Amino acid sequence: MDYSKGSLIAQIEADGACPVAMRGQKIDAPGQTIGDFITFALTLLDRPVIDKTGLTGRYDIYVTLPPDDTPGPSDLTVTVALAIQQQLGLRLVSVKGPGAALVIEHVERPTPNVPTPAAAAHR
Repeated sequence: MDYSKGSLIAQIEADGACPVAMRGQKIDAPGQTIGDFITFALTLLDRPVIDKTGLTGRYDIYVTLPPDDTPGPSDLTVTVALAIQQQLGLRLVSVKGPGAALVIEHVERPTPNVPTPAAAAHR
């Protein structure tokens, strides 16, 4: 795709999608639904993303992340969100709401595998 000409998201007529690929600073997502693209974006973001665009169909989606010229750790979430908004016109809005979380309250060291009398009887 020629990134210099026009939109970086275009609806297409297709039945299937190609795999999403991240090559350096570029995300190439040809033939994806917005939901597919959001699922991939989840791997780059530190929070859940919910598709509320209402867009259907498949799209060729291309995003170029800016180079990380900042010293120290960068905030990939902000970088990805800004690139998606500036290049695709899709705005990621942070909201608070109910969500599921897995909480580990207790950890124990595993015990050695010692057969119990009931397990030994079934052999």
